[in-house]
Amino acid sequence: MTRSASLRSVLFLSIGLVTNANAQSFEQRAQVYMDSTYYADTTMVGLLVHVEAPDRSISWTGVSGRSEKGGAALQPEAPFLIASNIKTYVSATILRLVEEHQLNLNDPVGPLITEKSRALFTSDGYDLQAITLRHLLSHTSGLDSYTGYGYIDSIAAHPIHRYFA
Repeated sequence: MTRSASLRSVLFLSIGLVTNANAQSFEQRAQVYMDSTYYADTTMVGLLVHVEAPDRSISWTGVSGRSEKGGAALQPEAPFLIASNIKTYVSATILRLVEEHQLNLNDPVGPLITEKSRALFTSDGYDLQAITLRHLLSHTSGLDSYTGYGYIDSIAAHPIHRYFA
């Protein structure tokens, strides 16, 4: 599926799920749409969608397809590599929190990360009071790239390891 077809699918999914007034639940409509999208694109391995809409009492994860070509059926709790795609969502979320005055771009990152992450970065010599959200968003934090130290090989060797809680 091309990127524009994917975006079009997300748009149609959003419109169809919000405006459809038949007796099916949101979850049922979403699953039917996901399944039809999956079966319409023979190049797709698997599809995983999570929807959080607290104002509509929706917290739902749907899957369709396989965990890998010829593999087992995809499960909602399966690890899912989203790689750099997450940057857009994290940046938008941070900027929304800045807009709502819950964060400031000049806030240091130290208090915002887990104790385990703080200990790791501090042991590597990073000053977490000097690194700000602005630095992270503009890629000027000075944090070294994680991909040069066997990260990708480790992911491939341990495909079911849960890296984040």
